[in-house]
Amino acid sequence: MISLIIPTHQESASINDHLRAYAPWVGDRLEIILVDSPKEATLPLLDSTLPLKTLSAPQGRASQMNAGARIAQGEFLLFLHADTLLPKATPHLIQETLQRGYIAGSFSLGFDSPRLTLAILASLSNLRTRFSGIPYGDQGLFVRQEDFWSVGGFPLEGFLEDVLLVQKLRARGKIAILKERVLTSPRRYEERGILRQALQNRLIMLLFTLGFSPSLLRRLY
Repeated sequence: MISLIIPTHQESASINDHLRAYAPWVGDRLEIILVDSPKEATLPLLDSTLPLKTLSAPQGRASQMNAGARIAQGEFLLFLHADTLLPKATPHLIQETLQRGYIAGSFSLGFDSPRLTLAILASLSNLRTRFSGIPYGDQGLFVRQEDFWSVGGFPLEGFLEDVLLVQKLRARGKIAILKERVLTSPRRYEERGILRQALQNRLIMLLFTLGFSPSLLRRLY
């Protein structure tokens, strides 16, 4: 079984559309765990007919994802942003990849938008991921539960928790980057400006590579 763990923060009722797409997988192949924080209001927006497990955890994506992993029943964990849609055949792709000996993996990035600039940005991001071997959280990170806990789960620095986790996992094995793409919301890029957001992301990662702490980089972000 795969445990799909989704942290939420100020989501809209549209999250139900994504969850309905995963409902046919629920059963022996998949469980869905949605983790809200006590001060948020996503849980009341959820369609009560959807087959979900829900819980609250202290605010912060790392804290929420660790809380979801603690109650997960699956051999494999899949961490996904609430505004990101998984590709078809996801359960099969994850099981096949991890059974081939990879310690973890992710999908390639795609944006849920027809804009050419975002398509180019996604392609450049996927080239970076394949070159560096370090995917970001919005690409859907999956890992065996025992390997996830063997490195202590997500660090609680409050920023770049996905990168920090992948770095720990890479020290133990290979990370697979699948060609199949997730579709993530472009809202952050559209609100802040595509070029501005892209440059800010690259700057943050450059400073992180140079040794700046995640707590400092969070303030810059």
